Amino acid sequence: TSGTVNFSVTGAVASIHVGTLTGSGSVQNFFNWRADVTVTVHNGSHGPVQGVSVSGTWSFANGLGNGSGSGNCTTNASGQCTLSRTGLGRLTRPEATYTVNSLTLGGQVYQPGSNHVTSITVNRP
Repeated sequence: TSGTVNFSVTGAVASIHVGTLTGSGSVQNFFNWRADVTVTVHNGSHGPVQGVSVSGTWSFANGLGNGSGSGNCTTNASGQCTLSRTGLGRLTRPEATYTVNSLTLGGQVYQPGSNHVTSITVNRP
């Protein structure tokens, strides 16, 4: 005999999102400064998630023009990773902004709408 069998699967989809972004600036030398940003990734229950690949973009603007670059890292057991942008001109780059573009981890779905924050601006020290 033949027939049709219908079934449905219910359950929560494992999701990840950006929990926090923290930043700081420090002097490298007389001419340059450095911006550091720490990304914390949460699961749907707001717990830390290890092994997430974080991908984003650095951007900075001044009177001389705009600049940008990519920044990627992988979260540790605390769900955190830190990105650094060095060589920022102390006279020409008063700030640097990091924006998270994507989070990737097998078996998890990135939910950008659940992000607590998406970008952070670090001011020159």
